[in-house]
Amino acid sequence: MTLLGYVLIPVGLVALFSKKWLLRFLIISAPFSGSVMVNVGSGDAASGVQVWMFAGALWLLRQSADSALMFGWSIRRSVLAPYLSLAAFLFVAALSMVMPVYISGRLQIASPELMDFTTAPLFFSVRNLTALLYLIFGGLVATSIAQVAQDRAVQREIDRLWLGVAAFMALWGLIQFTCTVAHLPFPVTLFNNNHSASVASAHPELDVLRLPRLNSVAVEPSILSQCLLVMLPMTLPAVLGIGKIFSLHRDRLIAWLIVLALVLTFSSVAYIGLAALALVAAFALHQTGLIRMWPLIKRTLLGVLLFLAIAVPTYLASGSVRLIVASTLISKAGGYSGLERLKTITNAANYFLEYPLLGVGWGSVTSHDLMFKLLANVGLLGAVTFGLIWWTVIRRNLGGRLQRSREERLRNMYWGVSACILIGASGISEFPYVFGYFWVVLGMCIAVGACGEKGSSQLAAERMRRIR
Repeated sequence: MTLLGYVLIPVGLVALFSKKWLLRFLIISAPFSGSVMVNVGSGDAASGVQVWMFAGALWLLRQSADSALMFGWSIRRSVLAPYLSLAAFLFVAALSMVMPVYISGRLQIASPELMDFTTAPLFFSVRNLTALLYLIFGGLVATSIAQVAQDRAVQREIDRLWLGVAAFMALWGLIQFTCTVAHLPFPVTLFNNNHSASVASAHPELDVLRLPRLNSVAVEPSILSQCLLVMLPMTLPAVLGIGKIFSLHRDRLIAWLIVLALVLTFSSVAYIGLAALALVAAFALHQTGLIRMWPLIKRTLLGVLLFLAIAVPTYLASGSVRLIVASTLISKAGGYSGLERLKTITNAANYFLEYPLLGVGWGSVTSHDLMFKLLANVGLLGAVTFGLIWWTVIRRNLGGRLQRSREERLRNMYWGVSACILIGASGISEFPYVFGYFWVVLGMCIAVGACGEKGSSQLAAERMRRIR
């Protein structure tokens, strides 16, 4: 049991009596991927029960109890399509469990490590079952969040909690960086208390300049980058002066903190994600009708020119900046991590070609990307149903200028952008299905997309009544 476990177990049990506080506990804990309640095992076999899983288990328990008392759990038609898509993906993942049993050692699975050339025959194992349980648990958490977040007041509350957690994560990371550079003590084990071997090395240094990389409350810098990238879109209304979560000044300050923390992760995911975010945000703003095309073009060009005016002279004048760019972007593909990623993707592609329909079974293959991880583990059926989930929620949030209120369109915009960035970052980094922020984003995208459709139908009905 960790210190967090001793503190949060009584907190969670008390929160169990208040649905509002239990939801707050779940939302706040979701991005803390490096924080665990209890560590199990040691060395390479070590793992931990993440805080968000404890909060999610309590939340599902409370939701189930409420549903039992109300004799059922009604599902609105507006969320039926994404629910069915998610259920289809989970069903395919469960169905793929027959593949390791069917293969029964006839396929050799290569080690995902670059310099390890060993292979092992594929059999059904506890790892397959554990990976499936992660998916099912996350899917239940996402749908339960979507169920309660169709209320506007709940959406506003979650927005504020989510952006507040983002500010804390960025600030905690900056404190970590300052303490490390100044050789001051930093309570790293307060939130990063996972003894897993994959987390134990979560404080690497940039090889060229020996600068510390931020991981804040996440398991590693790339996961911190991915998490902050999907939170940053919530500051877009304030940055553009068209809305706010807290206030214009506070939201803009949080945006600067997040961007600074992303830069100091020295992660290629962060840098590529920031560039992609600008393009996706411009598309989303146009699709939702929040900014007209010509002002949007002018603001986009102005932002690009301002960035180039700062970035190009800095790159040319500073050798340190050139080294950082070279080590994180230019030479990344040819470095150790890039070659290891290429190895896992190539192996996964080969497994998929051999078993294209259901793959070789969920949890059987490690691949440091999203697409080939899905294809290798759950085949075409799993990849298509997974894509259908996100196509449904993104289309509902960014699919066009429906007759929605301004508040709805703003919320559709920034949660829709978060979904796009999450999928894009997962495509070049990792599929973070074991972390809570992935499922929170999915649940909120389902909820706000459904409210948008519901709101548009209500407005349309009111207009028809006026015409009559």
